This record gives sequence, structure tokens and C-alpha cells, in this order.
Amino acid sequence: MASAPMITGIVNPRLSMIKPAGTPGRATPIVPAKAIRDASVPEYPSFRASCINIAFFGSDEFSIASLNKLLHISKTRQDVIDRIDVVTKYPKATGRNFKDVTDVPIAKAAESEGLKLIRAETNSEINALVDNGYDLAIAVSYGKLIPRTFIETIPYTINVHPSLLPKYAGASPLQYAWINEDKFSGVTIQTLHPTKFDHGEIIAQTGEISISDCEKFKTVSDRLAVEGAELLGKVVESSAYKDVRIKSNYTPSYAPKISPDFCMIDWNSPATKLTRQLEIMKSLFSFKEIDIIKKRKRVHDWRRVIFYDAVALPDIEGFEPGEFKIDNDMVVVQTSRGSIGVKSLKFEYEKQEDATKFMEKLKKRAGETSMRFTHGPESDK
Repeated sequence: MASAPMITGIVNPRLSMIKPAGTPGRATPIVPAKAIRDASVPEYPSFRASCINIAFFGSDEFSIASLNKLLHISKTRQDVIDRIDVVTKYPKATGRNFKDVTDVPIAKAAESEGLKLIRAETNSEINALVDNGYDLAIAVSYGKLIPRTFIETIPYTINVHPSLLPKYAGASPLQYAWINEDKFSGVTIQTLHPTKFDHGEIIAQTGEISISDCEKFKTVSDRLAVEGAELLGKVVESSAYKDVRIKSNYTPSYAPKISPDFCMIDWNSPATKLTRQLEIMKSLFSFKEIDIIKKRKRVHDWRRVIFYDAVALPDIEGFEPGEFKIDNDMVVVQTSRGSIGVKSLKFEYEKQEDATKFMEKLKKRAGETSMRFTHGPESDK
């Protein structure tokens, strides 16, 4: 039977099946999860202690893959993991008038596996967990800084971060890699720093995992979740989190939490960037000038227009950024490079509608104004 393919990357020396990385910034072929699964894990008896109890801090879909990997290890390697408790946030009130309740995805995953689910968000709630006798705390997209008291009380702590640290340290590494049209990404296993996000010591990293131009954001996120989970599994099985630290040669950069301002469209951006931005945010907005008579008074103002989906298209000849027209049941808007075709929009105070209905009602809503989206009142400054 053919041997499993080798994986490139900067890693903990214990994970000997992964070779040193090449020149940072140069993408290598996509690393298949199967390569990590099939690679053998060397045993290190001198570092193997009794079965460990894990506090797993998680929240979103990305963290589920890591939890599932740990569950697999606990069922197949009973000499490694004794217990996994899942620590997550409380459900949040959402929807109109906050009548709906939305829970984090990791909660449902934990309950379906019969795991102990602990709700903890404040420092005092998390610090109280030290009495549970955990040997290892693992944080994967938990979204909150775990307090110093807890970190310094637990023997070992690690974090799964979806970037090749120190590149894209911060809350939104995948989002910035996607918006910047990076050709590769990766996953880092690091220790938890007691006072700062993503300032821990690096334990292991995957190789540079290629991002194809034809991929969707969710596909990339799901793939990195699996790659990170596989690497986490090897770190836990080999106890590599206990002692070895490595140096990364990637250039430091910051990926802060995405703010609501990120939803505002800058028509001087290229079409590919705007469609990627829309994939992440689910909706973006711009403004349309209006000049109408309402209750016998002239109203000159701006109305917000929300865009729900779009595709990148070629330039519209003779159009400036922000100018638009209807074409093939889409509102097509020129950008700095290329245009975007929008199929579904929402004019302020109105319901979401398709592009054809939007254009049919535009004159009544906006009056005799230019066919152009802008940044609102600031556009006149």
C-alpha cells in the first residue's frame, strides 16, 4: 500500500511526519486532511502521563471539528483522554424585539455527544472551573480572553488559531486572509497567553495551505477547521504541548474583530474584494440619493440600500464607480475594477426584493436622481 503523502510546515519536532516549511509567502499545494490522519504518531513514554481531563472552550462551527477530533481520540485511545467538558457562552436573545433565542453551534454538538456543557463568560465563572481538576484547557474560537487566574492554575493550555502566526494575530484571521485575496493560509497551535490574544508560544503549525480563487469562504473555513483539528489531535496524542516550542518566520500582522463599518461598500474597491466581503458579512450597504416631494415638501436626502448577494462581472464601459444599471435581472454596479451583479436588494423602509422590482420602484422612491450609489451625505463634502 502506498505511503501517505508528506506534509510541509513549521511544527513541533515531535510531529516528525511534518517537514520544515519553505520560504514564507510561497504557497504549497493544498494539504489534504487524509495526509495528517494517515501519518504515524511517534510515542514518547517519558512524556506520557495518566489520562487527562480537558476543558474545551469553543463556540462556532470552526470549533466543532476540533471537538470531534478529541472525542475520537477519547474513544480510540483511552490512555490519552479521560474526560472532556465543553465550556461555552450563554444563548443570546435575537430577532425582532429579541424574542428569539440563538445558541452557539458548539452547544448542540456537545449535547448530542452527551458531554458536560458548562456556560461561563465572566472571569469569576471561568475561574470557578479550576476546582474541576482539568489537566489541559483547549480554546478554539471561544471569542473571549480566558482569565489569567485560570490559565496559571491549569497545568497546560493551548489554542487553535486559523493563521500562520504571527501573521494575522487577532479575532478575524480567516476573514482578513479572504478579503486580502491571500493565496494560502494555515493553522497554528499555541499556548494561551495570560493577558493577550495570540501572544502565546507556538507549539506547531501546518504548512501553507493553498486557497484557490474558485473557492468559497465557507469551504476554506471548513477545510482549515479540519486541518487544525488533525494537528490538534497529534499535539494532544503525543503530549507535544508540554515542552517543545518553535519559532515562526512569518511577518507579524493584525486581524482585529470585524466592525459594523466593514459592511459599508467602498465603490473604489475592486469587484472581487466586494464579493468576498459580502460572503463574509452576508449583507453590505451603500446609499442612494433621493429628491422627492413628500406631503407637499421637497425631501432631499439619502436612503440606505442593502445588498444581499452579488457576483463579480466585467467593467461596464463608460461607467464610474458606484454607477449602476439593470441587466439580465441584476442591478449591475461599476467598481474600481470590474462590476458586481446584485440579485437581491432592500431599499430603506422597504422590503427585500429582487433586482427587477427594485428598479421598477426606484424612480418613485428616489425621484429624478442619478443612477449612482454613494457613501451618503459625506459624498458631497
